[in-house]
Amino acid sequence: MKDRTIVLNTMSGNNGEVLAKNRTHLIQKGNDGRIYARFNNPSQEIFAIKLTLTARDPFSQFLVRINDREEGIKKANAAGILECRIPIPGLSRMTLEEIKSE
Repeated sequence: MKDRTIVLNTMSGNNGEVLAKNRTHLIQKGNDGRIYARFNNPSQEIFAIKLTLTARDPFSQFLVRINDREEGIKKANAAGILECRIPIPGLSRMTLEEIKSE
């Protein structure tokens, strides 16, 4: 299984801007300041996204969906850094959406 590593400081960019983009992923900051990401696996083999997002609120939560099916929640640490590794099946799409804090 191949890993693709993405490290991104989310402090850069204004609300509504695309922070990172290529043929397999799109990470943007919504108009509300939350992070939205989409990852595509166009191959038939499983690959894993190793994702690090910095400059989030402490303990921010992110909803993970694979092919529109909820897979779980990932949580940033006390410093506001999200570090996770998520396998994506072949020919699938994963989305990551920051959950609004109350």
